[in-house]
Amino acid sequence: MHLRDMTTLGSKHPAIYKEILDGNFTVKKTKQAFSNIVTDQAHVQNNACVKGDGGAVGSKQNTTAF
Repeated sequence: MHLRDMTTLGSKHPAIYKEILDGNFTVKKTKQAFSNIVTDQAHVQNNACVKGDGGAVGSKQNTTAF
C-alpha cells in the first residue's frame, strides 16, 4: 500500500478506516500504559511461545495432546 492509498482510505474503505480510528490494530498484553503491540508482532510472539519448550512440536508426538 502506498501513502497515497492511505490518504483516501476513509473514502475508499470506510469500515477499515473506522477500525483503525477505533484502535483495532493492536494487541494489549499487559496493563502497562502505551504497551500495545501490532497484531503481527503478537502473532510472532505467540508462535514463539507455542514452539518453545516442546510446545507445538512436542504435542504432535503425543496424539492425545494433539
